[in-house]
Amino acid sequence: MSNVSTPLSSAIVAVTRSTGTQSLRAVDYLRVSTEEQKKGYGVARQSRKTLRHIALKQWTHIATYKDEGVSGSLEAAHRGDLKRLMEDAQQIPRPFDIVVVPNGRVIGRKGRAFWRWVWALEDIGVHVAVVADDYDNTTVEGRKKMRRDADYAETEWETIRDRTQGGLQEKAELTPAAHIGGRPPYGYRIANKGTPGSYLVVDEDEARVIRHVYDLVVGEGLNLRKATIRLVAEGSTARSGRTWTRDNLRDRVMSTPVLDGVLVFRGKHAKNDENGDPIWGDSVRIELPRILT
Repeated sequence: MSNVSTPLSSAIVAVTRSTGTQSLRAVDYLRVSTEEQKKGYGVARQSRKTLRHIALKQWTHIATYKDEGVSGSLEAAHRGDLKRLMEDAQQIPRPFDIVVVPNGRVIGRKGRAFWRWVWALEDIGVHVAVVADDYDNTTVEGRKKMRRDADYAETEWETIRDRTQGGLQEKAELTPAAHIGGRPPYGYRIANKGTPGSYLVVDEDEARVIRHVYDLVVGEGLNLRKATIRLVAEGSTARSGRTWTRDNLRDRVMSTPVLDGVLVFRGKHAKNDENGDPIWGDSVRIELPRILT
């Protein structure tokens, strides 16, 4: 859900910018993810911060843009109000002078996503203010600080990425049945979950379903469609709790981890450089405990 809390057109008519003063017309952009909403966090708390900041700077508040229940991983084009904000910023004459955000995270999870957005606005003559660090790019000093922080954010992101990727590679190579991330394959669960040494073990409840399907197909000669019908009749459900479908069952019981006892890390979809060499490390075959002999 997203909406503009203050009609921009009427606010622009109501506010006149005085030549030669430092008064700026300000809008604020607020965002909370679905996960933050579940924890009881809403845009109201962010709004109090941005409006207080605008008042302290003696700027004139024009409008509020807000995206509620929207992930920070989405690009601006896929967020209702952030997209509208960027479109409004392109108008001539310019409807506002500065965008106030409570912190960089409302724009993106990665710091560099925020800075790309800052520079895009700066290119069209719109400033940005960050409440959390109390700076903006309306002055030469403010722009210098922003660029220093942008360089720092980019360097920090690169460092974290290198360490993370190197750590994942080492874990895949050295930890037996290593869990590298994401949901485990059907038939397995994560042991020591939430720790650097997490690994995969057989989930006996799901393994029982896999072995039962094996008996139905190999022992009784049923095809997967008929095996699915049998499972549904027996009241067996998928991991999600939903009724089994043929395609879902096929993908779960005929996966490489189930059939071969192997999970491939950095497989065919791994990122390569221009020479076709893997960027973060070679492909690793992670041996898993067998469900089927």
